[in-house]
Amino acid sequence: MQRRVVLVIGYVAVAAVAYVPSSTQVRAADISCHRPPPGQEIIRYQRVHDITIRRPARGPDAIEYEAVEVVSVTDELLVWHLASDTACVLLTTFDQDARECGLDGVAVLGEAGEFVFSEEACAVRLSIGADRVDVKAPKTGCMQGYCAKSGVIEDGGYVRR
Repeated sequence: MQRRVVLVIGYVAVAAVAYVPSSTQVRAADISCHRPPPGQEIIRYQRVHDITIRRPARGPDAIEYEAVEVVSVTDELLVWHLASDTACVLLTTFDQDARECGLDGVAVLGEAGEFVFSEEACAVRLSIGADRVDVKAPKTGCMQGYCAKSGVIEDGGYVRR
């Protein structure tokens, strides 16, 4: 899994996208989303929300305390369709406590009409519409391997930009 994200308070920069070779019989395990093929439309969705940043600080009397700052961040979801039932997804998000999470790979259309991220350890469901994507994270939140220590992928609605 490739994640290249930088958090500068209130700003998220994404530097990774994916490529999938075209094929009529595509299996999720055979696809590598490193960058889109030339001319492929990449649809960008964003979610703006507040996160809490906690850091140690010292007062004028040299007493240490925890400084708490609430800032607005923009999570980003990039999607491009390989076929009507297969899409590459790249999600970069921050949980409410400012922990970075991300996933990238293949999502396949499931029986319920939602796309399901193909890695068993993080079966995120995506309801992809023309102007909005609703992300539903599993109850475990896809922590280990997808998030910074103790971070979780959270449910959210992403709007097309």
